[in-house]
Amino acid sequence: MPRDKLNSKKVPPFHERKEHLEYGYTVNSFCCSVLITHTRTTTPIAYTFRALLPHFASNPSTHLHQILHLKHSQFNMISSIFLPLAFAVCQVSSSPIHQRRALSQNDIIGLQLAGYLENLELSLYTGGCEGFTDVEWIAAGFPSTFQQDICAIAEQQNQTSFIASSLESNGISAPQACSYNLSYDSPTSFVLLANQITSISLGFYLGSLNDFSPALQTVAASILSVEARHDAIVRYGMGASPFPTNLDVPLSSVWAYSLAQKYISSCPRQLPIDLLPPLGFNGISGSTPTEAGQALYLAIVHANATDPSYQQVLTTGQGQGTAQLPEGLGGVVYAALTASSGDLTFHELTTTGTLAGPAQLVLS
Repeated sequence: MPRDKLNSKKVPPFHERKEHLEYGYTVNSFCCSVLITHTRTTTPIAYTFRALLPHFASNPSTHLHQILHLKHSQFNMISSIFLPLAFAVCQVSSSPIHQRRALSQNDIIGLQLAGYLENLELSLYTGGCEGFTDVEWIAAGFPSTFQQDICAIAEQQNQTSFIASSLESNGISAPQACSYNLSYDSPTSFVLLANQITSISLGFYLGSLNDFSPALQTVAASILSVEARHDAIVRYGMGASPFPTNLDVPLSSVWAYSLAQKYISSCPRQLPIDLLPPLGFNGISGSTPTEAGQALYLAIVHANATDPSYQQVLTTGQGQGTAQLPEGLGGVVYAALTASSGDLTFHELTTTGTLAGPAQLVLS
């Protein structure tokens, strides 16, 4: 059909096409669908988009025009190429995004620890952003935009708001910020510290993902992916490989919480998670709960093996000993003291089989 014929063809205004308008109420939303067709249609081609509308009781087509800023006549088909349009317009609930959802005990503990670690990272990256000038970063050998990256990471620690909202909507107090022991005096020492702390958060989300209920697993996974990007940026800035291993090392809640204590001076309230005696590779701080004559082993969790590898510890004194690390380790590795010689799975080791630790080793 010639263009002038098509343009002169009278097409009823959008709001008058009642035969194509279907609308009805659902439990928590109001939806309507509109289909505009053309006489030369052979094979329909669907083109959809969404628009958010306020709650309304009148004909929804009038609101559609207001949202799209279109006059009725502008819905006439003036193109010689047919594009049937399917408009799906749904009104979402006016309640807040963070709707109240029932939380399991695992959800509560997981969210509390997530908030605990996010507060630690927020303090860390805010200090790194504000503590050094771009001149100092460049003088230390970092890329010219690295300070901007550190500041961007600090700004992205807004997961704390979602975590707090999810807990408080269920009548549970969100973790408050602690006083932190973050020792760095240069851009280089800051980045080394950031790599250690970010690796803990990354390992926690990876290891605890299946502990969350299905409703929170997607949220935890999305935070995990952002943590991985942050870790890659930090490692790239320090001249290390952004992806040193094929797999990352997961951490249980007990291990992640115990590892974080190294950077905590004091907290308003501790979490209901067991704390393990610390383990260091220059000796053990405090006493390790072992029986006289008990054989000890160093369980090493790394990305190259599904289950931990075990090395016997040769005791050299009270609370001290030596162990040989396996060859071929890289990235971030965790080691814990245990009485098991190798019969514990990763889950068993990290939940009940650890005597002291874990200790974190950044090998590459």
